[in-house]
Amino acid sequence: MRLTPLRPLVLGLALAGVGLAACTPIERVRTPVAEAPAAPAVDIPFETFTLPNGLRVVVHTDRKAPVVAVNVWYHVGSKDEPPGKTGFAHLFEHLMFQGSENYRDEFFGPFEQVGATNQNGTTSTDRTNYFQNVPTTALDMALWMESDRMGHFLGAIDQSLLDEQRGVVQNEKRQGENQPYGLAWDRLARASYPAGHPYSWSVIGSMADLNAANLDDVRTFFRTWYGPNNAVLVLAGDIDLETAREKATLYFGDIAPGPVTTQPPVDVAKRELSTRELKADRVPQVRIYRSWNVAEFGTADADHLALLAQVLGGSRSSRLDRRLVHEEALVDSVSSFSMSAQLGGRFMVIANVKREVDPVKVEAVLDEEFARLLAEGITAEELEQARTVFQARFIRGIERVGGFGGKSDILAQCTTFTGDPGCFRSSMARVESAQPRDLLAVAQRWLASGDHTLVIEPGQRPEPEPDVRSLDEGETDLALADPLPAPGLSALPSGVDRSSGVPQTTEFPRLVFPALERARLSNGVEVVLAQRHDVPVVQLSLELRGGYRLDLGRTLGTASFTMEMLDEGAGELRALDFGARVESLGALIGAGASLDGANVYLSSLLENLDPSLGLWADAILRPRFDEADIERVRASWIAGIRQEKSRPNSIGWRILPPVLYGQGHPYAIPFSGSGTEASIAALSREDLVAFHRDQLHPAKATIVAVGAIDLATLLPLLEKHLGAWAGAADAVEIAALPQVALPAAQRVFLVDQPGATQANILAGQLVMPTPADNAMAFDMANGVLGGTFTSRLNMNLREDKGWSYGSSSGASGALGQRPWIASAPVQIDRTVDAVAELKREFRDFLGSRPAQPDELEKIRARNVRTLPGSFESASAVLNQIGGILRFNRPDDWPLRFQALQEAMTLEQVHAAATALQPDQLTWVIVGDLSQIEAPVRAQFGPEVEVAVLDADGQPVQR
Repeated sequence: MRLTPLRPLVLGLALAGVGLAACTPIERVRTPVAEAPAAPAVDIPFETFTLPNGLRVVVHTDRKAPVVAVNVWYHVGSKDEPPGKTGFAHLFEHLMFQGSENYRDEFFGPFEQVGATNQNGTTSTDRTNYFQNVPTTALDMALWMESDRMGHFLGAIDQSLLDEQRGVVQNEKRQGENQPYGLAWDRLARASYPAGHPYSWSVIGSMADLNAANLDDVRTFFRTWYGPNNAVLVLAGDIDLETAREKATLYFGDIAPGPVTTQPPVDVAKRELSTRELKADRVPQVRIYRSWNVAEFGTADADHLALLAQVLGGSRSSRLDRRLVHEEALVDSVSSFSMSAQLGGRFMVIANVKREVDPVKVEAVLDEEFARLLAEGITAEELEQARTVFQARFIRGIERVGGFGGKSDILAQCTTFTGDPGCFRSSMARVESAQPRDLLAVAQRWLASGDHTLVIEPGQRPEPEPDVRSLDEGETDLALADPLPAPGLSALPSGVDRSSGVPQTTEFPRLVFPALERARLSNGVEVVLAQRHDVPVVQLSLELRGGYRLDLGRTLGTASFTMEMLDEGAGELRALDFGARVESLGALIGAGASLDGANVYLSSLLENLDPSLGLWADAILRPRFDEADIERVRASWIAGIRQEKSRPNSIGWRILPPVLYGQGHPYAIPFSGSGTEASIAALSREDLVAFHRDQLHPAKATIVAVGAIDLATLLPLLEKHLGAWAGAADAVEIAALPQVALPAAQRVFLVDQPGATQANILAGQLVMPTPADNAMAFDMANGVLGGTFTSRLNMNLREDKGWSYGSSSGASGALGQRPWIASAPVQIDRTVDAVAELKREFRDFLGSRPAQPDELEKIRARNVRTLPGSFESASAVLNQIGGILRFNRPDDWPLRFQALQEAMTLEQVHAAATALQPDQLTWVIVGDLSQIEAPVRAQFGPEVEVAVLDADGQPVQR
């Protein structure tokens, strides 16, 4: 579950039972490779109807995958919380996942059984939503579940469930606030809005108010806000209007409407005075936030402000980046964005100030740049570039039917806040027709006054201020009022018989993976293409063998740093000009490295593919590595490492892999690949050129393409731009991967984080490589232990104990031994208890309580039944092909994976699970050692080595 702000619509567009007999036969369906179809219109067509009880239903048909996105939005958020009830909307979101009157169990269970994907719930200031993608054949189950918690919830909630989820939410709050800058958004809300304004408190609320919530509050909140007449249901994907009408009526039609609720009027709370606040926190560098209260969602001003934010600080070639990062080198990073919500929006600038720079200088530059903006406006060229970015983002965004920012989200957002599911069309039309004078006018209207600046500087975090909201004079506690029924709605039909329980899904869609077409360029580089003609976009990835393994013998971090530099100027274009040219084409270019490989990525609009390929080829073949750009990126990179070392969750991930693998192993590096401050400081241009020569070599490369193009069209373009690519004759080989033995006994490493309200617990060991014969069986065993929401670790520490926001385990993919790591961020006073529970779970899993048949079937069902809906997007297909190449798998690997999963036996899973050795685990625990060190030492006993490390993994002298 998440807390989510609304964004301007144009930004938001980026925005198991056994059942094996029901699995369809393996069938490989080949995509025709004849003449490519015409590109579809860029739109989200929809149809809509309203049930007699007031439920608004929006339907969008998209047949490219056998899935339906089910997205339910309730028009209630933190703005609707009465005094003394802050955080209640979000707490209620959690409660709604605890079952209903006719299904008394975790809501996720039936969805895992059918292979649902993209399932979650979120709360914002203005709405709460619940969403999931389900196989088409499981739609009845999904609608039964959603309607049961809408219409039959009150009898399922009791004090124990309320207490459990209260604890989970409080740990979510601790987890957020435990991060560096974790209190900033709460401070901004308080400062930006007058006391009592619905946006003046945080969505997650206060500890005191959460503690005060009782069952009467829960019941009244549900009756008030969770009726069908206050909700929108969007069904998008493999469905049509008549099917949607029939099923929505059957499952939701008999739910009685709730009371007629009144939404508060728009209240931007525009400010006239400039204010400033300085706060200390456990942070590695000064961060400046500057905020204005601006126009509300759905207005022309909101869309124009979003364009303006793109011009100012939305990209590397933006005004603020150009001046603060490139020209004057005052900040490591800067961004601007405009968030719009129902009652009003906020325009934001965030800058991370370089350590040696006086933040006053940065604030002065911000003053100057906004003064210039207000006096001169923006150029037509700047506007056109921003417009292209937004249009390209929309085209890419509408490829997905569900999930964050997918088509169902867009339709639900428009319906909820404007009553028109197609409000995105008006938004895009305003973007298309915007003129420089419009953006100057909107800047003068909203940004000429009333800014609030919050500066967070390194120091001791102060004690938290009271965060209880009290009743103001004249207010009433609406949460205790008895809501009135909604008048004027038609008689309700009789609904589905719920006495037989959740509808069972007995048939599932077949898995279809596109055929892979292969060819070679004249220089021998292989090209692999999967055609997808859903949107006019082509995505390419130059897949390279090597990655972090090529760091061995070099300065740590060379691989990631060099790949990062590829698009920092290439060919004849310097960094800023290269970035601007990429944006002007609506393209995305990036590069990165991982354990066993690296890649250079391009996403291009079909109409601009040729010039975009030219820029991509320049990044691959002709990166400039200008000294000034190296120094700029180096400074920001080192600042990023300091940020990693300040975040409790990333500290452990930096320390654990080097400890597991040992010095000299290619994988013995922080898995972020960022290196250390000292190693990055030591990198030279010659180091980058040498790595580029060795890594960017045609003998190590394969080009993968997915999108709206055929091989006959693509090959000549690739030949034009990359056909002459020839690598050095003496390029180095990729380092071998030695076998590492497990330690003889447990090891414990503690890292101090004074004042932390949580401890981050990691426990890890090495297990078999991804290509090993028993790796899949091990991964299925891990699924039972910690791989899903309903796995043992999470159900224990989160759902049963309420000590953590979430606990999980897993092994990342690698050609060598993989790191298996269990993770549990827990409230600080439960550190030792949580360690004891983790140890017990590990022991039981290998002893008295191994994986059970029903647990294995749940994981099998989840793994197999998610497959048909897993390749909805081109990027998902691209990533799958990358894995096929990396691990030398057959082209039809998804189909073979399905067959292997279906054939897996419980005995194989039990055997593979024995790779786990609880008595040889390595533990890293990050927290306030003044509270946890002594009890942790006592818990492990004198025979276990316990050492204290700093954030670099070096021993602390004490």
